[in-house]
Order: sequence, then structure tokens, then C-alpha cells
Amino acid sequence: MTLTLSPPSATAPPLQPQGWLRYLSFSTDHKVIGLQYLVCGFIFYLVGGALAGAIRTELLTPISDFLPRETYNEVLTLHGTVMIFLWIVPVVNGAFGNYLIPFYVGARDMAFPRLNAVAFWLIPPAGLLLISSYFIASAAQSGWTAYPPLSLTTPATGQIIWILSVLLLGGSSIFGGINFIATILKLRRPGLKLLVSEILPVHARKPLFGYTTMVYSIMGIVFLGLIVWAHHMFTSGTPPWMRLFFTIATSFIAVPTGIKFFNWLATLWGGKIALNSAMLFSCGFILNFVFGGITGVALAQVPFDIHVHDTYFVVGHFHYIVYGGTVFVIFASIYHWYPKVTGRMLNEPLGRLHFLLTFVGFNLCFAPQHWMGLNGMPRRVAEYDPQFELINQVSSVGALLMAVSTLPFLVNVILSAFRGEPAGDNPWNGLTPEWLTSSPPPVENWHGEPPLVHEPYGYGVEPGSLSLAATSGRDLWSAGDPERKP
Repeated sequence: MTLTLSPPSATAPPLQPQGWLRYLSFSTDHKVIGLQYLVCGFIFYLVGGALAGAIRTELLTPISDFLPRETYNEVLTLHGTVMIFLWIVPVVNGAFGNYLIPFYVGARDMAFPRLNAVAFWLIPPAGLLLISSYFIASAAQSGWTAYPPLSLTTPATGQIIWILSVLLLGGSSIFGGINFIATILKLRRPGLKLLVSEILPVHARKPLFGYTTMVYSIMGIVFLGLIVWAHHMFTSGTPPWMRLFFTIATSFIAVPTGIKFFNWLATLWGGKIALNSAMLFSCGFILNFVFGGITGVALAQVPFDIHVHDTYFVVGHFHYIVYGGTVFVIFASIYHWYPKVTGRMLNEPLGRLHFLLTFVGFNLCFAPQHWMGLNGMPRRVAEYDPQFELINQVSSVGALLMAVSTLPFLVNVILSAFRGEPAGDNPWNGLTPEWLTSSPPPVENWHGEPPLVHEPYGYGVEPGSLSLAATSGRDLWSAGDPERKP
């Protein structure tokens, strides 16, 4: 079982103000870099959202009356590229990975702090280069995947700039990945195993159900994810034996995914659930991702996939996986760790309003697209059959609600940073290492050496006590008695 860290013997001093300019500098502090990733990614999220608004505005009517056809293809390509490469990947890996991993392994920083800074500072110029390519006469029009034949017919200049931007972003991800692996393997303190944080156990006050099966399920998904790529190519002349293999492989990936869902639901079952903003977004993620997984299994079947290939059914499925299964988790993580970063609580009524508008708007936008795809509306087109006009207008209303949902979130984040209720060091009574130091953390994360102590999911103990000996058959170190050693 994984071990984590005990509270320090003395409260670490709060992080001293250093001025906002440190977030514009070549900082080597993993916490500053994590926030740089988060803020930069959110700015690009607003850009990608504005592009999505332009797409949905064009689709309000069956004719091309807002964006010219070529411009529509350019906006569509830029929207997908920005959302994937400049929002989801940098924030999920760069922001939360950089901020949390050193806490989890008991390190004071990443293994290669300067490489860490380089990895981040590749992102802003790559993003600006990508966006600038759309101010020239021949921007990329091949979609965010840049598959042939679209990538072969798109204007060469714009496509080359697009490729250069993605190469820079790929270099950033590689540098960050090397740093993560080195930090986890080489800097973790003696006795620490590999550790993954969970939001659900904290807010359900229950241990994570099926920890071992969860780990093996994740490993299974990682392996199977490498051998399912051809399910996007069933209509490209693939031989029957290959179709059969990839159908089976893609369908089988539902098994470890289903185990994860069962474990999450079992963790919630019978728990003392706090329906705060972090938990609401986590539960919203489960609902959305389950629906996206079901439609994914349907798309794995060759006859069905041939029928809906390149239609809005695929668009709806993709957004349920990528937005419903990733962006909801990003917002849940922000609400969960904001007190750790700032030392202040976010406003819960504004957080719940943010969730309500996002959840309703998301499902109103993308659920109808499955119906459109089943009835034959192709994707990536600016003009369509008039029979789809009403349902496209409903989808655009959902997109508008999602755009509006950003306002209470921004107001909440900005005002709470100055006027929010003081959070204390551990407002959630969490047991993972980042909550066992001050909020915000000191520059080197802890005051003194962080000792080993207890299981990370040992909830159900008396309030105010971190002694978890009753939750395990081992003789663990009690946080109330730091002199007692295993």
C-alpha cells in the first residue's frame, strides 16, 4: 500500500509575497511554473472557446452567412488545436503535475528545475506562432489531427507553420515528461511508493475503493490505448481481419474503464458526501464520461461506425470524452486545490452556479449532436440540410450557456484571491502530502524534513486525528506521536 507524509513538527511559515512579476519570469520553483501553466492554458482556453462560439454562430443557419467556407475550416482547425495542445495537455500534465508531484514524493522541487522552466516557456511562443499563422493568406485547414488527404490539400505555408507550432509543443511535453519520470523515480523519499491523488475520497470521507484494481485498470487502459488506433480507419479500406482485431481491442478497453467507474461509485456509496463545487464537477465528469464511453463502444462496431463515420455523432462522442472527461476534472481540481495555492476558499454559491451552467450547457450543446449524426449530418461543414437547423440552434444555445458559465468562475477566482475566506492549512481534512504543510506552501514546500506516516486514503477516523493505524494491518506511525517509528 502506498505511504504518504506526516505534518511537520512545526507549522511552516507561509509563502512570503514576492510580487506578481515572478509569474512572468524564468522561475525554477515548481509551484510558480505550475501556476504559469494553469494561467497560460486558461487564456488559450478562452481563445479556443471564442473560436467555438464563432463555429456555433455560423451553424445557427443552414447557409454560410457568418464565416466564409475557407475561414470556417481555418477556425475549426485552430479551435481543435488550441483546445488540445494549448489547454488540455499543458494544464492536466503541466499545471497539476508540476504543482503536486514534488509534494507527493517528498521532494523540494522537480529533478531538473531549469528544464522544467524551459518546458513551460516553449508554450507561449508556440501558441503565438500557431495563432499568427491565421493572419496570413493561407492558414491551415486540415483539422487538429492534420490527417491526409486534408493535410495534403490545405495551403502549404499555413500547414508548415502549424506543424512547427505542434513540434514546439511536443518538445515541451517531452521535456516535462522526462522531468516527471526522473522526479518520481529518483527524488521520492525512502519508503514512499508511487502515489496518485484522488478528489472523490476526500469529499466522500471514504477510502478509495479497490485501489489495486484501479491501478491495474489504469495500466490496462494505457496498454490497450496503444493498439486501438485503427478504429478511426474502418472506412479507409482496412482488411476484414484488421477490422475484427481493432473492434475487439477497442471494445475490450471498456472492461478496465468499467472497473474504474465501479470503484468511483463504490467510493461514493455510503460516504459522507460534501456536495461542494469540487465534488459536483467530479460527479459531472463521471456522468459525462460514462455516456461518452458508451458511445465509444458503439463506434467500435464496424457496421455502426461505417454508418456514422465523419458525422456529428463522432463530434458529440469526442467532446463527451475530451471536454466532459477532462475539462470537468480540471475545474474540479481547481476548486479542490485553490485553497492550497492561495490560502483562501472559493465562493461556493458562485462555484455551484458555474457547475450548473457548465453541466447544462455542455449536455445541451453536445447531446443533440448524436441525433444529428445518426440522421446523416456530416461534420466540418459550414452549410447543411435545413432539417437540422432547429437542433443546431439548440446546440448553439448550449454553447452560449457554456460561455456564460466562464463569468462566475472568473469572478470567483479573482475576488476570492483578495477577499476569500481564509482556508487554513487543510480545509478539506485531506490526507495526501500537499495538505500536510501550510497553505500557501513555503518556497521549499516544508519546514524541515517531511517524515513518513500513514496511508493516503485512510478516512473514517476521528476528526482532527491523522492516526490511521486502525485502517491497516500495519503498525503505522501516528501523526499524534511523531517519535513513534515503524
